[in-house]
Amino acid sequence: MGLKEERSECRDWPVWIVEEHQRCRKGCAVPNVGPRPLHLSPANVLKDDPMSLQCYPPGALRQFSMPFGIQFLEDKAFNRIFVMNGGGNHDWHFIYTDGRAQKGEARGNADNPLYYGQAAGRWDGDTLVVDSIGFNERFWFSNGGMPHTKQLHLVERLTRTDMDTLKYQVTIDDPGAYTRPWTASWTLQWIAGEELPAYYCQDNRA
Repeated sequence: MGLKEERSECRDWPVWIVEEHQRCRKGCAVPNVGPRPLHLSPANVLKDDPMSLQCYPPGALRQFSMPFGIQFLEDKAFNRIFVMNGGGNHDWHFIYTDGRAQKGEARGNADNPLYYGQAAGRWDGDTLVVDSIGFNERFWFSNGGMPHTKQLHLVERLTRTDMDTLKYQVTIDDPGAYTRPWTASWTLQWIAGEELPAYYCQDNRA
């Protein structure tokens, strides 16, 4: 996909590698956890992380902080964007850009909460704004295992600040887990010539 179709230098998005860890892991202001507190330590990440235990998808938001990179592919015929994962099982999720209701597909996931939710995308200048609802609770939405509920609502903003840098900003609104909405941001770096690695979760669990 491109930031704008007429901007040829941005037409094909390459592999992006996370450059900065989530700033909230370094002490930014996160609201108090609500009725579903989760107490974690580094020692129990591999023991409790659904992605490590069952090879589940990383889920929304966490997808953009995984070490193996991501790639965007635009499917113009169906007005959607694929966000491809470099790790796990090379799963992906759709961002629909045709203004459809966030209700999923009747033959598949109309009433089924998803790991990536129902994502609706639109352009705000050179920023792709993605509004997502309809999540399940079977994933960690951060590498540190921060909690979420089915009430999770994400608004993500992706901006290519220069040819090599993608800024990711997200607003998290989940009244079932947090006392107020909060935001986090980090940047991803384009690594020239890099391709998504041949990494599969089942082969790397030992």
